[in-house]
Amino acid sequence: MGAGFVPRGTFDPYVANPYAFTEGNAWQWQWAFMQDLDKLTDIMGGTQGLNDKLNNLFNADSSQGDQHQDMTGYIGQYIHGNEPSHHVIYLYNRTEESYKAQEYLDQVYDQFYKPTPDGIIGNEDVGQMSAWYLMSALGFYQISPTDPTYTIGRPIFDKAVVSIGEGSFNVIAENNGPDNLYVKEVTINGKTLDKFNTFKHSEFKAGGELRFVMTSDKSEAMAANL
Repeated sequence: MGAGFVPRGTFDPYVANPYAFTEGNAWQWQWAFMQDLDKLTDIMGGTQGLNDKLNNLFNADSSQGDQHQDMTGYIGQYIHGNEPSHHVIYLYNRTEESYKAQEYLDQVYDQFYKPTPDGIIGNEDVGQMSAWYLMSALGFYQISPTDPTYTIGRPIFDKAVVSIGEGSFNVIAENNGPDNLYVKEVTINGKTLDKFNTFKHSEFKAGGELRFVMTSDKSEAMAANL
C-alpha cells in the first residue's frame, strides 16, 4: 500500500490530511459548490437539510482536527481565517433561519476584526480578509464570483455612499446600533428583494438605494424569501 493510503471506514471530517484537502477539512470544503447552490441544497436534503448542516457546522467542536496555519477564526468548524469559507454564513439566507446570518456576521465583526496592527484574523491573501469586511459591513455580499447577484447580511453603518461613475449607490440602515443586529425590513429602490433575499448587480450599478430597517428583537427579523 502506498503512502497516504487510508483504510476504509476511517474517514474523519475534522482531518485535512491524508484526505487530499488543502487548508481545510471536510467540514469547510463541503460548501465549495457556489456555482450551483440549488443543487447543493438538493444534495444536502432540501431547505431543511441545508439548515441542519449549517447548524451542525457552527456548533461542531472547534478543538478537533488539523491546525493548519490558515485554519483560524473558528466558530464551530466554520473558519473565517481562510477565504473558502467566506460565503458560508450567507447561505442561511436560503433557509428558515435567515436571522442566523446576521448573528454570525455580528460575531465575526466583533471577534475577528480589531483596530490593531494584527487585528485581522487569518491569511490576508491579496486583501480578501479586508475586502470581505468592507463589503459585508455595507450589508450585502456576492456568494459566487460567477453570479452577479448579492445577498444581504448585517450592515454596520447608518449610511454609506458608494460612488459609481457619475452616480452613487446609497445604503441606509434605519434604527441601526450595536444591539440592533437583525434585519426587520429591506428594500432596493423601494421594492422588495428577490428570492433568497438577493438583488442583481445591475441594480447596484444603476445607482439608487438599499434601505434596511434594523431591530434588536429576533422575533421581528424578516424571513428569507424562499
